[in-house]
Amino acid sequence: MAGRSRPQAHSSSASTRRRERWLVVLGIVLHAVYMLSIFDIYFKSPIVHGMAPVPPRLSAPPAKRLVL
Repeated sequence: MAGRSRPQAHSSSASTRRRERWLVVLGIVLHAVYMLSIFDIYFKSPIVHGMAPVPPRLSAPPAKRLVL
């Protein structure tokens, strides 16, 4: 009779393994999407092409020195 309870534990173990494997795969996919979205947002060139240059308003600089 002890042999009959063991296959039930085995099927629970297989179900648990399947659930763990599914969670690992889901976690890897979500982390990959998250990392790709960060790279897509933050590592784009800030240079905007196709704009016309703006001429300076002053012909000479307003001061000889700049203090920050």
